[in-house]
Amino acid sequence: MFAQTAASPFRYGVFLRPDPRTCALLTDLHLLLRQSYGLVSCAAYPPHATLAGNVPTDAPEDELADRIGAALSDTSAFTAYNTGIEKGGGGIGSICGCMSAVGGSGARKRP
Repeated sequence: MFAQTAASPFRYGVFLRPDPRTCALLTDLHLLLRQSYGLVSCAAYPPHATLAGNVPTDAPEDELADRIGAALSDTSAFTAYNTGIEKGGGGIGSICGCMSAVGGSGARKRP
């Protein structure tokens, strides 16, 4: 067992990545937003949905991989839907392509 401490020099994340075609489309869109409006946040990272991000740990990578594998072992594949561009709560620069929930049934509704 390991303790998560803010003092850990290592930080990890678990991300879902879209298929290559969607990834290329979102990357082009993010570049356009950066060039047209100076929005750099989206272009700074590849398209993804974060399951867990910026997790501080001193655990070895093989232990992390084993724990993630065990946590997801009973999880079935699911479809995520790109719901388009939305403005996040952080103001300008937080506008990115957003992924909605799983399989359509739990999809977040837009206001």
